[in-house]
Formats: sequence, structure tokens, C-alpha cells
Amino acid sequence: MMSTDKLTRKALEQHDKVHPKLQASKTRSSSISKDDHSAVKGRTRTESISTANDINNKPRPFDRQSSRVSVLNNKRSPNLSVFRVVQAARTWKRLSLRKPAPPPEKPKVQLENTYRLGPESDQVFKPERVKNILKDILCSFLRKFSYTQEGSKQMTLCLTNEIKSRVKDMQFPRYKIVCNVIMMQNKGQGSEVSSRCVWNTETDSFASYTHKTPQVICIANVHAIYYE
Repeated sequence: MMSTDKLTRKALEQHDKVHPKLQASKTRSSSISKDDHSAVKGRTRTESISTANDINNKPRPFDRQSSRVSVLNNKRSPNLSVFRVVQAARTWKRLSLRKPAPPPEKPKVQLENTYRLGPESDQVFKPERVKNILKDILCSFLRKFSYTQEGSKQMTLCLTNEIKSRVKDMQFPRYKIVCNVIMMQNKGQGSEVSSRCVWNTETDSFASYTHKTPQVICIANVHAIYYE
């Protein structure tokens, strides 16, 4: 069997390997008997000196932020730094804010000239049909209309838009449609409305209709000009 000195020395060595920074004098005083206290007295003195040196060389308080930065720097590649990461983030942000490039414009279709100087026989502007449309629109819109300065202004705009859309639906190809509406208060006064145009009498034409009520007098004119 091994002597108590050897066993004590072996236990101390194992204890130093596991807990090198603890004070051996406090922990060992309870485990070692009174008979072996003199044998390890020299050992405890040397260990107390080493523990005192360890306390003097005790590291500073733990800094979480610095430790995180050090861990991140260790994990990154040696060529990657914090400044490059910030620069890359700014570059991506600048690229994301850029507007996408507009799609390429489609080439315009170029048609050959038809050298047509007049409309076909079934595509000529017909004033009689347009006059019936004017009569229908003016009678329906002005049936219960009472004349006011602001109301007449809004009504003339509505009438011109409605007449123009209805005439365009009749599909007179290659005709430009010009609509003009005149509205005045009916007080039994006399009035004359005239118009003059420079056009081709063979292809261009117009339609006109006058509608009277006890409140207003409305005159609607539609001019159709054929263009090549």
C-alpha cells in the first residue's frame, strides 16, 4: 500500500489540474487530517503564494460587447472587415432604391400610303342621321332644365361630350368631328347664329338642330371634316 504522503501528494496534483486558481489552503484543511498537516505545510505555503499571484493577475470584468466583436472577428475571413460590411450594406440599399429601367418601346407600325382622296360611298358623313341624334339628346337633357348662369355652363359641357361620343359611335372613318353647343335664356328676344368654314364641299358637311323650351334656347352644331 502507498503511504499517506504519496496519496496526499497525488491528490493535490489532481486537484491542481482541475482547479488551478482556487485557494488550496481553504479546501484542503478540511480533507487532510491533523497528522498529515505538517507534511503538507510546505505545500500550502507555495500554493498560497501562487494563488496570491493569480489574484493580482486577475482579468478585468467581462465585457459582452467586446467579446462579441472579438468572436465575430475571429469567425470572419481575414480579408473581411467591419468597414467592408457597412460599405456593402450601403451599396445594396442604394441599388434597391433605384427605379427599374423602363421597358423598351415597341417600334411604331409604319403603314403605306393609300393615296385615297375621298371616302367610300357607304362611309360618307350623313347629316340627316346626325340631326336625329341631336334632337334626341337635346330633348332628353333639356326637358326639365331651368336656366341659370352656372347650370347652363355645366349643361353645355355635358351636351358637347354626349353628342361627340354618339356621333363617333356611328363610325364615319377618317372624319374629324367638331361639336359646338350654344345656350341662351328664352325671353322672347331675337337672335341669329352663323358659322363659316373652309372645306371640301364634296366630302365635308355639318348637321345642326335648335331646341326651344320656355326656359332656354339651345343650338347644337356638328361639323365633320374628312382628312386624308
